[in-house]
Amino acid sequence: MGKQEKDSEIAPGVGKYTDMYMTGPGIGQMVEVRSDIQEKIEQEYQKMKKEYAVIQSTLNKEGEYVDSLTPVDAATQTAKPEIVRSAEAQDRSTREPPKSE
Repeated sequence: MGKQEKDSEIAPGVGKYTDMYMTGPGIGQMVEVRSDIQEKIEQEYQKMKKEYAVIQSTLNKEGEYVDSLTPVDAATQTAKPEIVRSAEAQDRSTREPPKSE
């Protein structure tokens, strides 16, 4: 059972103690899921919810950090970026281009 199915327990008449069935083994047949399997599903779901909360908290902290950074507005930036060329690039820029024949 996935998170979406588990979250659907919010719907009226659906809850933690709603019976769980699987379809099969034959056409039109249903089998009730054993309680021990339902308990294991619930344990895994609770574990997943905790992990999800940690991830969400981390994302929120990262978002707050990014929001706290002061963006540099191009209009208020006073210094122009310095262009640094390597010695090889400077040497090439002073050479004459090859003559075409």
